Amino acid sequence: MPVRQTVPFACDLDWATLGAVPEMLQTAHGSLTVGLDARPGQPILIRGGTSSVGMAAAVLAGRLGMTVLSTTRDAERADVLRAWPSAIAEAAGAGCLRAAQSRWNRITGTVRSVSF
Repeated sequence: MPVRQTVPFACDLDWATLGAVPEMLQTAHGSLTVGLDARPGQPILIRGGTSSVGMAAAVLAGRLGMTVLSTTRDAERADVLRAWPSAIAEAAGAGCLRAAQSRWNRITGTVRSVSF
């Protein structure tokens, strides 16, 4: 790997977690940029928002200037989503996705969606 493609950093992650980070970020970044051609100001619905890739996508989408709505099947994890300043979170439960899409469509008139 060329040195220009490396970035030194310090962290306390174990090797297994650290090894998963590039895959997680590439999946999220590729989904947003190549898959959706994401642009600032666009809304996005992230299903599976409490997964590692879903959380990465929410952060990256927020940094791109997108409006983020994330969902989770686990009501106990909804607070994790609400902690992200760029995200509007919907709690889990039966019909959560349909409710989130309906709410999102009322807010934005359209929805781009990605699932993780």
